[in-house]
Amino acid sequence: MSLRYVVLIFIFLLGANSCATSADKSTENNFPQATKGHKEHKIRNKGTEQADHADQASSVVVYKTVNAINLKLNVYQPSTSERSKDKQTAIVFFHGGAWSEGAPVQFQRQALYLAQRGIVSITAEYRLQKLHGTTPFEAVADAKSAIRWLRAHAADLRIDPNKIIASGGSAGGQLAVATAVVDGDNDPSDNLTVSATPNALVLFNPVLDMQRWQKKFGVDMQAISPLQQLHKALPPTIIFHGTSDKVAPYPITVKFVNKAQSINSSNVRLVSYDKREHAFYNKDDDENSDFKTTLKQTYDFIMSLGW
Repeated sequence: MSLRYVVLIFIFLLGANSCATSADKSTENNFPQATKGHKEHKIRNKGTEQADHADQASSVVVYKTVNAINLKLNVYQPSTSERSKDKQTAIVFFHGGAWSEGAPVQFQRQALYLAQRGIVSITAEYRLQKLHGTTPFEAVADAKSAIRWLRAHAADLRIDPNKIIASGGSAGGQLAVATAVVDGDNDPSDNLTVSATPNALVLFNPVLDMQRWQKKFGVDMQAISPLQQLHKALPPTIIFHGTSDKVAPYPITVKFVNKAQSINSSNVRLVSYDKREHAFYNKDDDENSDFKTTLKQTYDFIMSLGW
């Protein structure tokens, strides 16, 4: 064999190996992993702006218009290959921000992850003090309106109206649980024949005692305070909470769980994260980050419901 052919073979093998290495790198798993072939679910960084967040959703719908304010839901549908023949479970996330600020993008990655696993995932807007001059009472009314809208449009979204999960973090956690325990504070425009009560709850360091927030808003918060309004059994519930949380103190969550169990809430679970502070669940520093762990536990909890 001539030297020329030996050189050509060497170059060919070197190029093939380079291509293989590039392909291996391109298929490394990111967390959450984008759905293959589903461009709406392309993952971007966690600092994504809200406009970009809406652009990634499968659809964006207005669920409520109040005082010329259009409140929207960002809907993440599973890809066709991941949809079951049956009506699907849905989860709606309410972001935190002390009922004053924040945006649905806070739960974008959780929504993407669950949508990739066959769960219709939604992130919700609601009225905020800094944008709309409102209080947590209006936010609770909006959260209940969102649940009602999802249930009323279940057929359009291909979801089961009896498999709707309310979720949220901090103030958003308060909104999620308020839809299950607060009987009043409905929007006057809502169709009250449609239930606003979710079928399960997934809560991330929720604010459960509103009394300490009364000074900030200048109104009595007891009517929408989950701890004080808990008078009936909760639906299946999982709560993730850090023991060093100073914004939503961990002992209050323990008290809430004990009260729920005392009134026959049979499937209420508190998952404690030792020495974690507020908003720990969105921290993503390594392979075993709290973000990844809580998200996997969320999925396992949903699967345990047998839906």
